[in-house]
Amino acid sequence: MKARLQIFVDRYPGTEAFWVDSDQLTWSIGERPVDIPERWTYSDVIAFSTQLGQKNQLTYTALLGGDVRNGFMTFVFHVH
Repeated sequence: MKARLQIFVDRYPGTEAFWVDSDQLTWSIGERPVDIPERWTYSDVIAFSTQLGQKNQLTYTALLGGDVRNGFMTFVFHVH
């Protein structure tokens, strides 16, 4: 997972990427941003995405394996 997300972040500078595993633990590419908690639920990421929309950032979230119980990954794009 980390290697695949690293490729994406390298391709799109300024993009943040992280995923939350089935135990609700957060894993990030590089240093975990301060506003990203160590643990959270899928509903937490929806609230997070809503807040980012107000900061000129676009968030894309996908379920791993199509099931929230597997975890999810999130990309944050900074819109200029």
